[in-house]
Amino acid sequence: MADRFRQDLLDGGHADGRCAFRYDLPPNLSPADLQTLSIGIVGTDHFFPFRVGRLVAGTTPGQLYQRVAKDLRERGQSWRRFRTCILHIGTEKTGTTSLQNCLGLNRKLMADNGYFIPRSPVGLSDGTTMNHVQLAMVSMYDEKFDDDLRRQYGILNKQSLDKAREDLFVRFSQEVAEAPEACHTLVLSSEHCHSRLATLEEVRNLKDFLDHFCDAYRIVVYLRPQHELAISQYGMFIANGVNNIDMFPPLPPPPGYDKDVYTSRSYFDYRGLLERWADVFGAEAVQPRIYANDTLRGGDVARDFLADLSLHGHLEPPPRLNGSVDARGQTFLTRFFRHLDDKRQPGTELLRERIRNAVQACFPGHGPAPTRAAVAAFLANFESDNELVRARWFPQRERLFNVNLAQFPEVEAAASFGVDEVIDMFQQVLLMDQQLCFSLTPHALRRMSSGLLPYEE
Repeated sequence: MADRFRQDLLDGGHADGRCAFRYDLPPNLSPADLQTLSIGIVGTDHFFPFRVGRLVAGTTPGQLYQRVAKDLRERGQSWRRFRTCILHIGTEKTGTTSLQNCLGLNRKLMADNGYFIPRSPVGLSDGTTMNHVQLAMVSMYDEKFDDDLRRQYGILNKQSLDKAREDLFVRFSQEVAEAPEACHTLVLSSEHCHSRLATLEEVRNLKDFLDHFCDAYRIVVYLRPQHELAISQYGMFIANGVNNIDMFPPLPPPPGYDKDVYTSRSYFDYRGLLERWADVFGAEAVQPRIYANDTLRGGDVARDFLADLSLHGHLEPPPRLNGSVDARGQTFLTRFFRHLDDKRQPGTELLRERIRNAVQACFPGHGPAPTRAAVAAFLANFESDNELVRARWFPQRERLFNVNLAQFPEVEAAASFGVDEVIDMFQQVLLMDQQLCFSLTPHALRRMSSGLLPYEE
């Protein structure tokens, strides 16, 4: 129990430096008792919350939120509770930005109809896009200080993390207190709940926060075939300058694998995702949906999501977004970034951002098509788990996903450019860069001011 690493033990020659303790639980403890049981470690600030299942220092997020809520109430602040929270958790690459833009554009209309969309958890650079990324940021387990979401907010240690959690709770409670009285439902959305909250502990951290404001939950998640998710993720990383990667990496990578590892099997594990959220919020609250043209009501995620709400009035549709880059553009970026990485100097990151934005504008479309065999081999990793997901959550479907392998080529298309074509593409990119007014975005500038790369890895 409570396995942990100690450098002093390793330095002293005591095996691999790991230590643990055993604790025999008192008899007749109920499941509810176990959820609240904490075992203190005398002489240290560490303790073992049974629910978390590992040693932690200081306070858990749930304990911190309890303390902050108590302090606020003692100072006379109160806030209302929502009957229901509708929480959209992704997955990534399923039209989430379009949905979040729609929520932002129609925020007042939705409030008039009883649905409150808060601003306080929205990301620093999201503007009117209602991506409640800060909820995922504070809910990740404490030690994730190298995560990009945390670094954006200058969170480098437990002290700054606890302050961020407290600040968000205070701001959120103030906003909820000012919400229109007619609002009965809280609406939240962040695909980072899919990618960042990868353990039961992290999902519970989020529920510990929301339980102060909500009585019941609906967890909405869109699932798409894993190969489509991988293709989209690959294109994003290529556009962001990560060039030494495979579209379908081995999961896990074998010894000697010489490519960069940018993803993991858990990212594509829908069985684990649904079970994790069902364990915390209850299976009846989890509402998975298939991301496909023939299953989305209205043909897109925004219309499908809103179809379950009782809305009256004219909804402003979100603009159509396409950040994908076609096969030529991806090949161009891969080779350009590879040369840029070999000659890093002041201004490199600014140039990277400008070229990426211009290429996205010049060459929108689908990236290179993987071979039929590659798609089949990648999907085989998830065949048994997908069947379990189908049987539990989609019993009316014959298969979880309808994948037409015939649409993929048997042989990978060669990607080669002649000198004239490269010059022509570069001319288009440079002209577009001027048209975009040297397109270093405000988002990129804010990230760089925090010591980050201008793009998300």
